[in-house]
Amino acid sequence: MITEIGIVAGEIWQFLEKKERVMLEELFKKIDKSKELILMSLGWLAREGHVILERRKNTYDVRLRRKKKGIVLVVVIGALVVICLLALIVIELATQRAGLSSQRVKKLKAQFALQAGVIDAFERLRKGEITSSTTYNLGTINGFNVEVVVKTKGDVTSPHPCPPTAPSDYCVFVTASR
Repeated sequence: MITEIGIVAGEIWQFLEKKERVMLEELFKKIDKSKELILMSLGWLAREGHVILERRKNTYDVRLRRKKKGIVLVVVIGALVVICLLALIVIELATQRAGLSSQRVKKLKAQFALQAGVIDAFERLRKGEITSSTTYNLGTINGFNVEVVVKTKGDVTSPHPCPPTAPSDYCVFVTASR
């Protein structure tokens, strides 16, 4: 459920990037998710200080709180680190207690390795270590070789194009292979 809330929060964020202010009913119409899920996602965004909700008669106006990119990126990286740590704990507990099949454990470990690649790329972008399209090998994580490709907006070369219409300045692609 947390993952769904996070994904919908991202959809709300992208929608609000295009419009300065919207009424809550417009979000319900434009985002193809249940009202409950939209409200939970808005609550998360509001709690983290990313959106501002203003009461208007019998509804609410919603808008993004404009912050410096660095602060938002730190919050996103922090959330991803927490998610990855929780995923690692779940993998260990699930493996030990539930006797998960080796295929399921392999899939969970691969997902964790991919998330670690994304976090590393965001951290390098935040520190200014990456300023143009680049490819690097992160090393072995959970038995998977992790390769990270960071493309600048508009770099449409194969196999990982980053279109000029991308919502941010960079696109991050991560692969994990054995």
